[in-house]
Amino acid sequence: VKVFHSVETGRLRAGAEGGYGGHHMSNTSNRKLGGVPGQANGPETDWIHLRRLELRGVLGVYPEERHRARPIWLDIALACDTRRAGESDQLADTLNYELIEEAAIAVAKKGKFRLIESLAAGVANACLAHAGVQAVRVTVDKPGALAHTRSVAVEIVRRN
Repeated sequence: VKVFHSVETGRLRAGAEGGYGGHHMSNTSNRKLGGVPGQANGPETDWIHLRRLELRGVLGVYPEERHRARPIWLDIALACDTRRAGESDQLADTLNYELIEEAAIAVAKKGKFRLIESLAAGVANACLAHAGVQAVRVTVDKPGALAHTRSVAVEIVRRN
């Protein structure tokens, strides 16, 4: 029996080898869960999340978007080994979330990005510069980008 991560519920679940709930999990599904090259995919990877970081920045290709800051939402997930911090309960043994947040905000405010893909790449690179970050998943939401859609978003994964 292997343990699998349910994308729908976010929970770990036991299942038959090679499958989840009777469905075969492809290599693409495993990679989507965030495995780091050289390590097992799935629940063995620890993730620290910074959820719904709300900021304002210049983002867009149209002239009316280039003149004023707009709301931008970021979700950042950092793959790292949290075992030492879990055992010691010491800040020095984990990532400093404040520094990650500050770096992401600095990237968004410094650049006047045309594409959400470029902003996501800049934030990912800033996160990967921190020691201990093995991989990062960045989602950039641009609320109000389309008339009939709450937001447009891009999600990227980058690895060290």
